Amino acid sequence: MPASGRGPGFRAKDFGAMTRRYRAHEGYTPGALLHYARDHLACAKILFQTSFECHDSAGHLSHLGIELMLKAVLLNACGSFPNQHDLVKLFTEIRQYDASFDLDRKQRKALVAINCFAGVRYPNPKEPITAGDTNWEKTLSLYKAIERAMAQHLREEIARRDPTRKGGRVLMKRPKTEWEQRATTAKRQS
Repeated sequence: MPASGRGPGFRAKDFGAMTRRYRAHEGYTPGALLHYARDHLACAKILFQTSFECHDSAGHLSHLGIELMLKAVLLNACGSFPNQHDLVKLFTEIRQYDASFDLDRKQRKALVAINCFAGVRYPNPKEPITAGDTNWEKTLSLYKAIERAMAQHLREEIARRDPTRKGGRVLMKRPKTEWEQRATTAKRQS
């Protein structure tokens, strides 16, 4: 692991270049961020379990889900969060506002490992990042640790969420077209 402690594939110049902060008064809420985080992590789980071709996407969604969880905690703690993706920096900033929010040594190592998945969005032949199905357990364990460490009202918000409403939208499954219905019927009959 490099001296930065952020794992292979981490490049400081890729993170934090933009300093914009998103604020609660602009309509951002911890609950909405947590909803998106949970959905990204649910997709990551499915992708990790599906096939090795999906592992890069699963790693990316794992990173994004954990990132949004940390940003929700930060938004709750100080009313804003930065436009940046470095999980270690987000965790450090949370600790500046809320010293009670903490992760044990094992979870901090998982945070560093998952932080590398920010780099799986694009191929990097010089510093390839490995993502595999064993990464899901690390992600799940970190998710649970962050959830335990966050304020009680945020945990309650996760439990109360309406899974059909997200980001000001109503999520729906479209009805099958006539062609899709026929194909499904034909498949059942064969």
